[in-house]
Amino acid sequence: MDEKERVKKFIQLYNKLDGFLRSHIQGAQHIDHGLLLQDSARKFAVVQRHLSELRTFAQLRNILVHDMYRYQNEVIAIPTQEIVDQYEQTVRAILNPPTAFGIAVAATGLFTATVEDNALKIMTEMNEKTFTHVPILEKGYMVGLFSENTVFSYLVREKESIIDESMKIGDFDGFLGLDQHPSEKFAFLPRNAAIDQVQGIFSDAMKTHTRIGMIFLTASGKPTEKLLGIITAWDLAKI
Repeated sequence: MDEKERVKKFIQLYNKLDGFLRSHIQGAQHIDHGLLLQDSARKFAVVQRHLSELRTFAQLRNILVHDMYRYQNEVIAIPTQEIVDQYEQTVRAILNPPTAFGIAVAATGLFTATVEDNALKIMTEMNEKTFTHVPILEKGYMVGLFSENTVFSYLVREKESIIDESMKIGDFDGFLGLDQHPSEKFAFLPRNAAIDQVQGIFSDAMKTHTRIGMIFLTASGKPTEKLLGIITAWDLAKI
């Protein structure tokens, strides 16, 4: 791509982003691009993350347009191919953000258990692979969650009990419900939920000093639907 093509591409990206943001921000038709970015950052987490970069690109766009007007299509500042590619990648992330399922661990790749599984074997594998939570499934549907918290709560209540080789996951009944994990909270979202929704859940939890153990994804976000995937705080690094 030669210099003129890069300039043309850069301006096209600016116009595409500007048009998209104005169509999503109420009352944005008569404000400049800088204010548009500022208002958009309150609505779109991806814009907030790239706000400084987008402001710099907007300044470069203004220089390009003014130079072309002033010097009859000759420009002083030419964006490099790397800059054009970076701008394109950022604009694409804003116009077509990844869905929740795009950063999730799919159910097909999860370590799960059933109520009939041997508890000690599950606990051994959790220890070896440093898993903290194991969804309990029945024909693909979640019926509970086995975790370190489950074992601790069980031993606290059943003071004289021991966990022997014959125990099954189902023997922890009463400690497998999502509401039986007092130190953490869980949420359900539809598989096509926006990443901003995922980030919002973790962000709101931080404000209240709440730990989000997992976000579970189903077709429309209902706990009664088949589990399609999970998201933890570690998965946000994929964005």
